Order: sequence, then C-alpha cells, then structure tokens
Amino acid sequence: PLPALKRGGVGVRERGRLTKRVGVVEPALWIDVAFEAGLLGRMMAGYGPSDEYDAWRAGSTTQRWATAALAWFALEPAPTSRETDDGEVPPPEQLHSWAGMVRRALLRAAAGGRSLRAAQAEIGWFCPLAHYDDAGLKRKLAAAVREAELMGVISGDRLSALGEELVAAADRADAVGVLAAASAVLLPDSSARLVLQSDLTALVSGQPSAAAASLLAEAAALETRGAAAIWRFSQQSVRSALDQGWSADELLDRLTEISERPVPPPLAYLVAASPALRPRSPRSSPRAR
Repeated sequence: PLPALKRGGVGVRERGRLTKRVGVVEPALWIDVAFEAGLLGRMMAGYGPSDEYDAWRAGSTTQRWATAALAWFALEPAPTSRETDDGEVPPPEQLHSWAGMVRRALLRAAAGGRSLRAAQAEIGWFCPLAHYDDAGLKRKLAAAVREAELMGVISGDRLSALGEELVAAADRADAVGVLAAASAVLLPDSSARLVLQSDLTALVSGQPSAAAASLLAEAAALETRGAAAIWRFSQQSVRSALDQGWSADELLDRLTEISERPVPPPLAYLVAASPALRPRSPRSSPRAR
C-alpha cells in the first residue's frame, strides 16, 4: 500500500519514491485517476488496489484507457495543481475546485479540430463560472493541458483522435463501452515478448499481459526497467512463489505458456530444487485466487 499522511492523502515524499519505483511522471495524476475510477481504495495502511483493480488490469487496452480517461475527465480538482491558500491538499483527498469545470470547458471548446490555444485565450467565455483570478486560471489551464498530454488527449494545438472520442462519449450513460469501442483502432492491444534466458533472467520487451506481469512479480525480482525490462529468478524468488501456492509443475507450465518456448534447463532445475517453506493449501493456490 501507499502510506498515507496523518491528515490523509499521499505526500510529496511518497510520490517521489513512487516516481522512481514505477517510472511514471506526475504520480498525483495517476493516484487521483485510479481513486476516481474505483481502482485505488483506502486501506488500514494507506491506499491500495481495490477489488475492481484485477478485473480492470485484465481488460483490453481500450477498456483500461477508457476507464482512466473518463475518470480524469470527470475529476473536479486538477491532480497536478492541488494548491490552496493553506498549502497542498495531497491526492486523492477531496478538494473543492473549479479546475474540472475549466478542463471540460477547454476540451469541449477545442473539439471538432479547433485550436486549443484559441480556446484557452477565450476560456472566460466558455467557462464563465470558474471563480479564479488571472494567475489561478492560468495555472489550471496549464494543468489541464499537461494532464491532457499525458492522457494522450491532445497533440500540439489540437485534440488528438482519442481526445475527440473522449469528448464525444463523456456524457453517454454507457461511456466506457462507447469510448472503448471507438478507440479500438487507435489503441490496439500491445504484444510483449518474453524471453527466458539460461542465466536465470527473463527479458521482457513491450507491455506484458496481466497474467505474465503477475507471474513475474511473484516468481522473480525486477532488475532493470526501460525499453525492455529484465527480471531475475533466484532461489529466494522462486521459493516465494511456491510459498504463495504455486507448485513447481504449475510454475514451469505457466512459464512455458507465457514465453511460448521451453524453459531453459538452469531455470527448470532451480524451480524443481526450490521447495516451499510451508505446505500448499487450496486457499493460496493460484487457481483458487
């Protein structure tokens, strides 16, 4: 779980740590989006994945993006501009704000291929009820543009094709399904290549499937992240997977399935020679989970 501050929310220090660990910029944006989408919830120790997260993670690329994009579009605060007179209100704590009104007005004004900069220049006409002074309005517009770039909603001075579809679907009762279907051609499911190597590493290029990512997280340790990620298997990591309910045969079968090739002998021997520390029970079985 992400540790929470005593007053609630995820603090600056923890967000900085999250940036280094996960490799994302503007973690406040993703925390707010995940919370708004119901994927992140409050726990005793802070904030962690909700019951809905696993189903979302296993969905198609378009379904995942549509859920996240619509959650961002509906947010009332600007995740990257949560300042108040008393300081910052850390995400995902509630914050009364007109930033969401500004964001939605800006994107709707720029829909249909119109200039984003022109819409910003006349935002007072498109959004007359946002009670900001000039400096405050400028900050919220800058935040809206920055976040829209990260969401893939704008490109240069125009809405992207994804942005046009988002604005068109946002007010629909079945918005997620409509947006997912409309963006299917624009966001095809990515395919990752996973190569198991004789030095007890796995080389992963691209975005792995939910099943592959879960298996690697349970049975190996991430060494490097970049265009390609390297995961290393060790006696400790394999034993941890066995302790969580995998049997050696199940683990080898799944590794063969996700890599689409036989497991290298050194890795097969490591798995076979790493007994679990505690007896396997149906409750902890991967198939039962």
